[in-house]
This record gives sequence, C-alpha cells and structure tokens, in this order.
Amino acid sequence: MGRIELRAPVRVLVAVAGLAVLLFAGYEAIRYGVSGQVVVNATREAAQPPHPEVPASAAWWAQDVARAAREVPDDPSLRELQALVTLRSTRDPAELDSARGDLAAAIEARPGSGYTWASLAELEYRQGEAGPALEKALVNAVRLAPNEPEVQRTVADYGLALIDEVGPAARAAIERAVAAGMKRSAPEILQIAARRGRLGVACRHLDGVPRPTGSKWTQLCQSMEATS
Repeated sequence: MGRIELRAPVRVLVAVAGLAVLLFAGYEAIRYGVSGQVVVNATREAAQPPHPEVPASAAWWAQDVARAAREVPDDPSLRELQALVTLRSTRDPAELDSARGDLAAAIEARPGSGYTWASLAELEYRQGEAGPALEKALVNAVRLAPNEPEVQRTVADYGLALIDEVGPAARAAIERAVAAGMKRSAPEILQIAARRGRLGVACRHLDGVPRPTGSKWTQLCQSMEATS
C-alpha cells in the first residue's frame, strides 16, 4: 500500500489538533506539578507544631494551598490541606463545616491516610461532636499511621481531653498514640498530657523512655508514682 498523502488543509488541521493536545498536556503537567510541590511544602509545614508567636492565619502556605486548590480542585491532598488551613485559622462554624466537606472528600478519595483521619478527629472535637464519628477517626488515625509524629500529637491532644468519655477501642488507640509519642518525644507528650489534665496517662508510658535528670516531668511522674 502506498503512503496516504494528506492535503495541505488537512495537514494543518492535524498539526493544530496535535499542538492543542500537547499544550493541554503541558498545562496539565505544570498544573499538577505546581500543586504537587505545594502539597509537599505545605504538608511539611503543617506537620510542625504551631508556633505560638506566629498567627496561624498568616502561615505562608495558606495562600499557596488556596491557589493550588483552585487549579486542581479534586486533589485529595489539597482538600485536606485546605481543611487544615481552616482549622488553624478560624472558629467560624460555617467555615468549619466547609472544612468537614473537604476532609470527607479527601477520605473518600484516600481512605488509607492516617493524617486525614487525625485531622477529622480534630475537627470533630473543635465542633463539639464527641461521639462515634470522632472515636472512629481516632481509631483509624492510629491504626493507619501509628508512627507519624503529627498523628501521635493530634490523637494525644484531643484524645486525652476525652479519654474518660470514649469507648474501649478509642481509649486503646489514644493509649497507643501516647505510648508511641512518649518514645519519640516524652517532653512533648507530657506537656500535652499536663495541659489536658491527664498527666498520669503519659506517666504510665514513661518506663523505657530516657528520664532526664532533674526534668520537671520526671519529678512530677515520680511524685505521682510515689503517691499512687
């Protein structure tokens, strides 16, 4: 068979169509590439404990996340980061409801993310929704990401506030997060426990953790042990 020769107008149309496809593919690659970098940077920033002297609403990554989310509205990582921006910058019920929608979409797309479940637990607590949904979020967060510092920190913080009110599965998840957090950074978890009035829970997991000589936390735990 001979080679099929395209007439000039047809060749032009084919070339234009091909160029359009390449341009669209390039645009999509850039769009997702930029959003991916935003996710990497913002996730790294969000994993850090909030700095007490820097307003959360002024975080540099908040604007980047909002811009990237407009470009890729269905990206579950960006939906979760949008929810985190809201959680760290407002107490407005309507905005928190919007964050709930973002987290629900992120979990539907990526149910295996312990970080997302931990964020949902924080949202449920912030909205005063103690109950099965919060307990499920705590359990799933620890089950899926037991060794992640941010998950340990979040579950310890909000879980210890409710440890006397939750069921056995959630209580076991909280204890597991506290125990893992104590091995990673005992001073951090002890401070969280003290703030929540649950120092005894953290002190139970101090065995096997290096006890700095003269540490006020070591002294407090030792005093609790002596009087128990």
